[in-house]
Amino acid sequence: MTVSLLPKNWPVGFRTAIAPLLAGAVMFGLTLWAWYLVDRAEINRLEAHFNDRVVRIENTVKVRLMAYEQMLRAGVALFNTSEQIGRHEWRTFVESLNVEDNYPGLLGIGFAKRIEPADKNAYIQGIQAAGFPDFRIWPEGERDSYSTIIYLEPFNDRNQRAFGYDMLSEPTRRAAMERARQTNGAAMSGKITLVQETDVDVQAGFLVYLPVYQAGRSLTTTAARSSALRGWIYSPFRMKDFIEATLLQFEHEQLQTGIAIYDGTADTEEALMFRNDTTAVSPLFSKQLSFKNAGRVWTMDFTSLPEFDAGLNQSSSRIILLSGLVITLLIMIQVWLLGNTRNRALSLAHDISGALGEREAHLRGIMDNMSEGVTTIDEAGNVTSINQAVTQILGYHPEDLLGRNVNSLMPEPDHGRHDTYIQNYLRTGQGKILGIGAREVTARRKDGSELPVELTINVMQSRGRSGFIGVIRDISERKAAEWEIDRSRKLLQAILDNMADGIVACDAEGTLSLFNPATRKLHGLPLQSLPPESWAKYFSLYMSDGETLMPTSEIPLMRALKGEEVHNVEMVIEQVGGKKLRIFANGQAMYDKRGEKIGAVVSMRDGTEQFEIQRALRESEERFRKAFQSAGHGIAMVGLDGRFLDANTKLCEMLGEDRETLLTCDFQAFTHPDDLDEDIAFKRQLMAGEIESYQMEKRYIRKDGSVFPAILSVGLVQSENRAPLHFVSQIADISELRESEAKFLQAQKMETVGNLTGGIAHDFNNILAIILGNLQLIERRLADQPKLAKFTATAIEATTRGADLTRHLLAFSRRQELEPKVLDANEFVANMENILRRTLSNHIKIQTNLATNLGRIKADPAQLESALLNLAINARDAMPEGGQLLIETSNETFDAAYAERYADAQPGPHVCISVTDSGTGIPADKIKSIFQPFFTTKEVGKGTGLGLSMVFGFVRQSGGHINVYSEVGQGTRFRLCLPHTDDQPARAGNNSFPDAPLQTGSGTILLIEDEAQVRETTALLLEDLGYTVIAAADGPSALQSLEVQPDVDLLFTDMVMPGGMNGHQLAEAVHQRLPDLPVLLTSGYPRDAFAEGRKFPLLNKPYTNQGLAQAIHLALDTKQSQEETQ
Repeated sequence: MTVSLLPKNWPVGFRTAIAPLLAGAVMFGLTLWAWYLVDRAEINRLEAHFNDRVVRIENTVKVRLMAYEQMLRAGVALFNTSEQIGRHEWRTFVESLNVEDNYPGLLGIGFAKRIEPADKNAYIQGIQAAGFPDFRIWPEGERDSYSTIIYLEPFNDRNQRAFGYDMLSEPTRRAAMERARQTNGAAMSGKITLVQETDVDVQAGFLVYLPVYQAGRSLTTTAARSSALRGWIYSPFRMKDFIEATLLQFEHEQLQTGIAIYDGTADTEEALMFRNDTTAVSPLFSKQLSFKNAGRVWTMDFTSLPEFDAGLNQSSSRIILLSGLVITLLIMIQVWLLGNTRNRALSLAHDISGALGEREAHLRGIMDNMSEGVTTIDEAGNVTSINQAVTQILGYHPEDLLGRNVNSLMPEPDHGRHDTYIQNYLRTGQGKILGIGAREVTARRKDGSELPVELTINVMQSRGRSGFIGVIRDISERKAAEWEIDRSRKLLQAILDNMADGIVACDAEGTLSLFNPATRKLHGLPLQSLPPESWAKYFSLYMSDGETLMPTSEIPLMRALKGEEVHNVEMVIEQVGGKKLRIFANGQAMYDKRGEKIGAVVSMRDGTEQFEIQRALRESEERFRKAFQSAGHGIAMVGLDGRFLDANTKLCEMLGEDRETLLTCDFQAFTHPDDLDEDIAFKRQLMAGEIESYQMEKRYIRKDGSVFPAILSVGLVQSENRAPLHFVSQIADISELRESEAKFLQAQKMETVGNLTGGIAHDFNNILAIILGNLQLIERRLADQPKLAKFTATAIEATTRGADLTRHLLAFSRRQELEPKVLDANEFVANMENILRRTLSNHIKIQTNLATNLGRIKADPAQLESALLNLAINARDAMPEGGQLLIETSNETFDAAYAERYADAQPGPHVCISVTDSGTGIPADKIKSIFQPFFTTKEVGKGTGLGLSMVFGFVRQSGGHINVYSEVGQGTRFRLCLPHTDDQPARAGNNSFPDAPLQTGSGTILLIEDEAQVRETTALLLEDLGYTVIAAADGPSALQSLEVQPDVDLLFTDMVMPGGMNGHQLAEAVHQRLPDLPVLLTSGYPRDAFAEGRKFPLLNKPYTNQGLAQAIHLALDTKQSQEETQ
């Protein structure tokens, strides 16, 4: 029975005509659908291959940039280990990285130092002195800050072109550097032309910066980071070299992809940084990606090149389309024929069989045009058919494989096991790999090489026999991509494993998913993932104070997970064992390509040791600063250009200048011109390394123009590579030392003169004793010859004046014998007023101003009277035309400061007597010499120059102090200050013997005198007084005389004698034999010149016969009184 698909009511002729058309339409629709599916599958396959390659290229560039950034962080870590990294240390570090082999496309690694304008010249000089005489900071010009390239290794010809370049001078570089400083992270610059470029092969370039801060400084704010900035670690990249080196790993396969990279998001020519091909006019595939690295966006355009597009195999779809059209036409014809006759029906059946054969051939063509290789094998494992893809993939042609065992396509161990696999299946009906889908195996090409393939095997039944069909896909490109991803992962893992910083990451739920060995070391974390609620089991987090527990919301990783960028957050970690570590954390959230958050990552640097070092450094600096500021001498830091960099308080006081003003000046402004050349010459020797330090005496000029002497000690501070940095100067003011030396020299001079005058007085007194004694002897014998007696009297008066002169000398040398008494200074001055009026001329007006409640003094009245009289006479001579003389008294108390100012003054209460005149005054250059003996400003013959010397000696011998103030044309004031005493006062008077008749006597006197003429004259005087005299020249002779004639009434001996025994020693020796024998000593020296003291009475030379008689009577009367008492 025939079933018709057409309505029966249609006419037979119409149905016969329409049937072929309907059959043709159905077949044509099926053909178009098959063509579309095959063509689209091929396009999708090639597009997937293109997209896979784009992702691999993008990931490769990203991984390479990350690796280079980690390398720069190693440079930052090096600078964090020391405040001074020298050129040699930097070169050694860069060489250890092997930049050319491990970091292709990188020109070098450098350090750009931040330099303030005030330090610019000094720093240039330091670099020049370190072996770079042509060094300069360029481009020229004044700027608010500089960042010059000082290290760039390898230091080859190209990189030397950048030496000294100030990168802050160019806006694009400056923007990246400022971003790095503000964020404390890596910052990539925009598109630039590197200064290393020449005229050949000029490429676009870019730079990556990382900031370097002063260790231990707080970095919590932008201002703090700006203040602590030392400079930048950076690397310059030539874009073409960098990208081509990055893509070298694709050499084993044809890239066949056009790449264009733009700075930013705009794909303009101005932003173009790299393009590898421009031939793709209408690419089959294209893709644009943007990614952000180190704060800078790059846009990457990918296009398929013609050679890649040629891989699109459309032959299968075309054959399907053509074959379908042919078959459709044949079916239409056959349907038409069937509609006419049975014979045609039979013919149609025959044609249909032929069409089916053609269909088989058509399917064969489809299989040959598949991109997957298809192989069929029989039960023996022999190849029965292969398609063209097998030839393309493995290199075998059908004649190479047909009839051969399929194990020839397999390397060991599968080569030897394959037949066993087939036998097991045929025996058991079960196979390990049949029908389980694709698996990865290794295939062997015809040339013996191996490649990875994806293999799918299924069973096919034909005519009751089993066969097998295998489909293989070439996955070498995918495996290469996987290998690259694995290599990148291993590189990243190696970086993570070897980083000193801890790296920790969590997923979007906060579960810890990654922590490198440094993190485990910091926290003692386990190897498995760790949920947030378990963190506290391994460590406790504290705020930067180390005491306050850190809230969960403040934990850096949690802050980063919330989307916050974490920069140098300081915290303290307490481990299980109680050890606390100070950590600095940086981190951010992680996002996938769709912008969805996938977790967060944080890096942690153990800053404990550095923190302790910096704290110790701060403490050391604070101690230095305190010592610097509290030093008793001036200290300054001076730049190589001579400008003050710092100065302590003492130096500011010494120079009379405030610190702010001082730091704007150089040392030359305060140096005496005559000392400047020597100082500069020493500094040049320091800079040249000829000396390590120097010391010199120089004069400084104060702000007010006054000059003071100082000892300057200077050393040079150098960097680790011996580059000079600045000078350290210590300035000790020696004004007081020089004044003390001058006072000491003056005191020595006065002491020497005193010793000299004392010796002269002694010898002169001996001479006067001879003259005066003989004149007195003559005078007594000329009593009846008045004319001759008058001559003798005149000679005696002159001799007495000579004796007064010796007393002046002794007073100056402070060796005259004083007889101090308690005096009321007001009463003493009042009593002298009449004497002064008689002494001074009438045209001099004398006034007194006596203080009430005046204290008392203890002084020799005769010497005080002489001192005041000397001052009054000097005042008279200074007022030849008349004037006013004012004598004042006052109570004064000297403190320690006054005593330090005046070396002869002692602290405590004093009574001062001032003598002021209105005369001509004393010039300033003469004031220091007025107390020296024989110095006078008077005309020749009007003064001996001993008056003020006597006054000076008397005041000093009395424990007092004298000073003078004078102005030329205004007058002079002398002020005598003597120590206050609480003893009761005594009236002032002289020390002369009262007038009385000459006392004679009797008895024997043993006279000892080494000077023959003095001995002879004294013996005559004693005999003239009625005494018997036994004379001896020295002590031993006197003792011998006593042995011969021990009946002696008085021992009268000179103090200073030869023979090894002085007068006091002789008296002691005599008293051992005759303890009751009276002793009278005599000398041209005062009693204070002898250490033996006042055990025996002393008669000073020269003496009158009256004085001699009274002294002898006093000595003899003392003995008689002692005998009467007994």
